[in-house]
Amino acid sequence: MSPSSINKAVLISLLSHFLSKFPNIHMLHHIPSNCLNDLRWWACTLCIPHGAHSLLPLPHLPVGVWVDTSTYIGIGVLVDSHWAAWWLVKVWDSDGQDIGWAKAIVIELAVMWLTCSNFHDACLKINCDNMSIIASFWKGCSCNPACNQVILRLSLSLTTSNIII
Repeated sequence: MSPSSINKAVLISLLSHFLSKFPNIHMLHHIPSNCLNDLRWWACTLCIPHGAHSLLPLPHLPVGVWVDTSTYIGIGVLVDSHWAAWWLVKVWDSDGQDIGWAKAIVIELAVMWLTCSNFHDACLKINCDNMSIIASFWKGCSCNPACNQVILRLSLSLTTSNIII
């Protein structure tokens, strides 16, 4: 099962769980923001033309992708022999954004780099040192809402390019 299909299953279960709380479908209810985010994700995903994907294994591409994050230095991405690095601004850790969020962002930047470099229909390895972010990505959710937003964007980017990381 691919990461994107796991994420879709988690999103469906979140929405189903929310809707199961209400026996009368004709009543108006406040919809939590996470459910609205799920609905937005589905709206974008269902608008992708030719959204079907083959079930055959994708080829592994030998691209060296490395990412790292430091609260004192910043974030960095290395793709083969090309690299980029950014300082974190002083107020980066606000609004629920913690080191886990920064580590998720650097993975998102690596995926953006790969998709903008026309990588598609492939399986790629991204090397990083944060197992909690990797586990959150595979589960499709995190305890941190800011990380969940990154996971949703990553899922959309990866699905659109048919990339598995």
